[in-house]
Amino acid sequence: APSCARCEGPVAGGGVSALGRAWHRECFVCSDSGKPLGTGPFQVRDGLPVAHGARQTPLCAECGEPADSDRLYAMGRFHHAACFVCVHCKARIGGRRFVVHDGEPYLESCFHKVFGEPAPHAPSSHEGAGERRHYAGMV
Repeated sequence: APSCARCEGPVAGGGVSALGRAWHRECFVCSDSGKPLGTGPFQVRDGLPVAHGARQTPLCAECGEPADSDRLYAMGRFHHAACFVCVHCKARIGGRRFVVHDGEPYLESCFHKVFGEPAPHAPSSHEGAGERRHYAGMV
């Protein structure tokens, strides 16, 4: 059986096929509201299903409020620039290079202070295992 695009569990009979993937009916929900989409119309935003007519502004991954201005895209999600901060020193990251370690962003210098080693050199990417250098994209 194919894996559910949301929970990765096996989808047996009765699932939903959308966006080229399989979903459990209870997992096929609006990424804004969390309400089930059923078989009704939906839109796609950032590769995820949203209810037809749903708000067009993505939510900040940190505070959950609409990120309608002064936002950036990092670690596969949108953030207000003021909310996207180094987990160690709490300084805004903005356009500076950062390292993701255990799912948390560190300014490169803080990573070195905390872990006693230079940040790993790796191609810039938004997803990946271990630690990698990244830049947030202002959008």
